[in-house]
Amino acid sequence: MAYLFRRLRSDGKFNNFKNSALALRRLNDQICRENGYSVIEKPKARGQRYQEKAAAKRGRSYKEQLRLTIDRVLPSCKDFEEFLARMREEGYEIKHRGKSLEFLAPGQSRFTRSARLGDDYTKEALRERITGTRQEQKTAASKRRNPGRNVNLLVDIQAKMQAGKGKGYEHWAKVFNLKEAAKTLNFLVESGVTDYSELEARAGAAGEAFDSLSAKIKQLEGRMAEVAQLKTHIINYSKTREAYKEYRKSRNKKSYRAEHADEIRKHEAAKAAFDALGGKAIPKVAQLSSEYAALLAEKKERYEEYKAARKDMIAYQTAKQNVDRILGLEPMENVQQKKQDTER
Repeated sequence: MAYLFRRLRSDGKFNNFKNSALALRRLNDQICRENGYSVIEKPKARGQRYQEKAAAKRGRSYKEQLRLTIDRVLPSCKDFEEFLARMREEGYEIKHRGKSLEFLAPGQSRFTRSARLGDDYTKEALRERITGTRQEQKTAASKRRNPGRNVNLLVDIQAKMQAGKGKGYEHWAKVFNLKEAAKTLNFLVESGVTDYSELEARAGAAGEAFDSLSAKIKQLEGRMAEVAQLKTHIINYSKTREAYKEYRKSRNKKSYRAEHADEIRKHEAAKAAFDALGGKAIPKVAQLSSEYAALLAEKKERYEEYKAARKDMIAYQTAKQNVDRILGLEPMENVQQKKQDTER
C-alpha cells in the first residue's frame, strides 16, 4: 500500500500494478469504516456487456455457447471429474485450480472463467448441480428399502426452520442459510409440491425435457450449417465456372492457377461438395433459402422453449438439492469436498 502512495506522490500518475484495483478498494473500505460510512460487503456480479448480449442473440457468443454446452452435458454426469472429461470431449480446454474453473473453446483466444457465466456456473454451483444425480440414486435406493415412506416436505422443512437453538443447529446454519431454506419452501408451495417423490419426479422430467430440447436445437444448428454451406458452394460454382473453364483450356495451368487461385479453389470445393451428395440432384438456391428460413424459425421457437426448460430444470434441481441439505439427505462426502475446496 505504501508503495502505491509513493508512486502517486512521485509523479502524480496512477501506477496500475497487478491487483491495484483490489488494493484501492480495500483502502477505500478501510477509510469508510474509520469514518462511519457504509461499505458494500458483497458487490453484485458484473452485468453482461452490450457486445456479449448482441453476440449471444446472433449465436456467436463463446459464453452463451459455453452455457448451452454445460447445461446439456452436466445433468448426465455422475461426478465433477466426469463433467470435466465430457467437456474435454466437446472440444474445450480446461484449467482449474482452487475455486477457479476456466474453459477455452476451439477458435477462442482467451479462457473464459465459469464464474463469469453467472451464479449457476461457478465451480461450487456446478458441483452442487451435479450432486443432484447422486442424491436421486441414493433416495431411490432408500425407497426400495422403505417402500411405504413418503416425506411431507412442507411439514419437515418448517419443523427444521423452527427448530431454533437445538443441538447442532449452529453447524447446520453455517452449511445451509435459513433464507435459502425459506426461498425453497416458497418455491415448493407455489409449485404445489408436497412430497419428496413428486419433487424427484418433477426434477427428473424437467431434466429430460431440457436434454430433449438441447439435442433438437443442436440438430437444427447442424442442418442450418449444412444448408448455408451448400448454398455458398452453389453460388461460388456459378460465379467461378468461366474462370475454371479457362483454367482447363490454359496451356500454362500453373501460371493461370497462381493468378486465379481463389476462384479455382472455390470452384473445386463446390465440385467436391456436389460429389458428396451421392448422385442426388443439386437443390436450387431459392429452395435452400426457404429451408434455412424454416429451420431458423423453428430454432427460435425451440430456443424459447429451451430457455423455459432450462429455467425449470435449474429451479427443480436446486430445490431438490436444497431439500436434501435441509433434511440431511446430502451425502457426507459432498460436505467434506466443499470443505476441502474452501481450504485450498
